[in-house]
Amino acid sequence: MSQIKSIQALRAMAAISIVFVHTLVEATTLPVPLSFRGTPILLDIAGAGVDVFFVISGFIMVYASQDLFGVSKSWLKFLRRRIARIVPLYWLMTTLFLVVLAVTPQALNDSKPTALEVLKSYVFIPYQHAGDDLIRPVYKLGWTLDYEMFFYVAFAALLFLPMRSTIFVLSSFFATFVILGIVLTPPPGPLAFWTNPIILEFVMGTFVALAFIDGWRLPPALALILLLVGLGSLALGAMEHLATDGPWRPVISGLPAAFIVAAAALRRESLSPASPTILTTIGLVALGDASYAIYLAHPWLVRLSHLIWNRVHLSSHLSAWIFVGTVLLLVAPFGLLVHHSIEQPLTAFARGRSTVRKPQLPALANQNE
Repeated sequence: MSQIKSIQALRAMAAISIVFVHTLVEATTLPVPLSFRGTPILLDIAGAGVDVFFVISGFIMVYASQDLFGVSKSWLKFLRRRIARIVPLYWLMTTLFLVVLAVTPQALNDSKPTALEVLKSYVFIPYQHAGDDLIRPVYKLGWTLDYEMFFYVAFAALLFLPMRSTIFVLSSFFATFVILGIVLTPPPGPLAFWTNPIILEFVMGTFVALAFIDGWRLPPALALILLLVGLGSLALGAMEHLATDGPWRPVISGLPAAFIVAAAALRRESLSPASPTILTTIGLVALGDASYAIYLAHPWLVRLSHLIWNRVHLSSHLSAWIFVGTVLLLVAPFGLLVHHSIEQPLTAFARGRSTVRKPQLPALANQNE
């Protein structure tokens, strides 16, 4: 099964956009903070990287699981793949966070979690964080993985059905969950988390995948128009200060993200070995392979860069935007290092342990999703 280079490049750009958001936020706490009126707009636009990731996840789960639909006990194989892919690096980052928090809590500016909160974080059960209204695990970036795991479990439970039936039943299930969340307005906790409308973005990705598998392709010019519509919609929403953290997020950010993913996946040359040549040349496909490592590990780079920046008093001489640019220049080699030296060995070990009887690696391993 061929790797879709444009999707991998898009994964890289989504990961870097999230790094950009977190670096901007970190830069606002420097002694001489950022000074640019458009910063909130940039934050909103770049923050849609999460929505792009969710749509891509829905796409790849369908695309990479074509051999599993309608097969007995395929749910087990699917979940083994997902656990081996997602859990090891996340557990490592969570453990590292807890160790640093115990040894030097002042370096992280975070409160110590309870034992139950730690347990819930490791097993992807969402809970309301003490002291605020946010539902997030100990390692805060893991909130997206809590959604991913919820999607994986629901997807796996339906794999006994044919592909189209799986997608339509999953869509109905998620839509029902969202309606229940609106009607019941559950208190902060797992039910409120799992009924958040953002889960519909995974469904959007599954329909893009269905169109791709059915052979839908767009001429380059039409794909470009779809891409520009998606980007323009995100920019318009940001300039109009539309809230992206409420029930309308799937419309404000999710649909534009789906347009962007569709433009990348359905472009007529999307499976050509030489396409997209420019994106391949500048290394975005390789960074797409490392996008999960970039996403999970970049807070350490951002925080360490901040501590060094303050220690050598660079804020007295350089703009905070230099800090942002420096982190963005470092994140690619940092992410590739984590991917090759830590993530890949951990994933290989987990796959070896979870596939003792069938050691053959699954198809589309390079999609890294």
